[in-house]
Amino acid sequence: MLDRLPAELAIRIIEQAALDFRFSADHRQSLVHLASTSHAIYAIVAPILYHTLIVTRHNCSKIQSLMFDEDSHAAAARFSSYVRVLIHNTGMTFKINPALFNSLESVSTLGEFVRAIYEHVDPSRQSSQLRHLTISSIAFAHDVANLPGHARAHVTHVCGFLPLIPQSYSPHSEWERMHGTPAAWACEILDALPELTHLGLVLVNVGKQNAVDSTPKRFKLDALLVVVQAALEYHGGKLKRVGLRIAGQYLELRRGDIEEMIRQIKDPRFIVWWDERPMTIWEEWNDHGNEDVMSGRGMWTEGRNVA
Repeated sequence: MLDRLPAELAIRIIEQAALDFRFSADHRQSLVHLASTSHAIYAIVAPILYHTLIVTRHNCSKIQSLMFDEDSHAAAARFSSYVRVLIHNTGMTFKINPALFNSLESVSTLGEFVRAIYEHVDPSRQSSQLRHLTISSIAFAHDVANLPGHARAHVTHVCGFLPLIPQSYSPHSEWERMHGTPAAWACEILDALPELTHLGLVLVNVGKQNAVDSTPKRFKLDALLVVVQAALEYHGGKLKRVGLRIAGQYLELRRGDIEEMIRQIKDPRFIVWWDERPMTIWEEWNDHGNEDVMSGRGMWTEGRNVA
């Protein structure tokens, strides 16, 4: 039937079917079957099939073996060339062959993992540029500042964890000696990302595996207010959006305090995402993150203006 249609229309139909399958958990396997139909259809479907790579506890060892097995090197290189979005938030040790990933546009992972990809990649070999970056680390500012320059040069959207600013914060505290002032912490991120337009800050606290932490670490809310205001005022207000995502036990135990802080920010560029989904262990946090990637949810779709 498809061979009776104009080539452009047939390609559009196949691409749309592939996209529909990719964003449906019930039909993702159908995308694999579609790609196996013929070489011509595989060439159309492969960029969609392999566009997003989510590393999980279940597939971590298989992906690693694929990258480093000499017999599968050609297949790994072909597969990796299609990957534009890479998600690896499991916290598991995962060796990567950076030579294979030179087309990434969006990365969500730990700071150490991002460096492992970009420290050894020749910028001239990159076929695309990293624009969206999410770092799941309490050393967010440090991780961003320590990325190679070519990894930071084109980032427009970045999200990361807020630092654990303790209630006992003072100008001479250990936190100050490690991070500087809260305003300096925010500016360290912004100084490192010259093209940044969207800054997302994540405030979450969940327990370890098979455990529930009922007392989230305390933080000083007026310091958090300084971080947000410093970002909004940076370089005369160059950022288009500053977002705050609140999740986990902070919703239950500190929501009132956070709402009071938020009411002090009178800037239409500031948005808040109250992520109400259950997150009592890190596995739930990771599972929700993987689902969000496949469904297109995130800080910039779920955040709401509060001004």
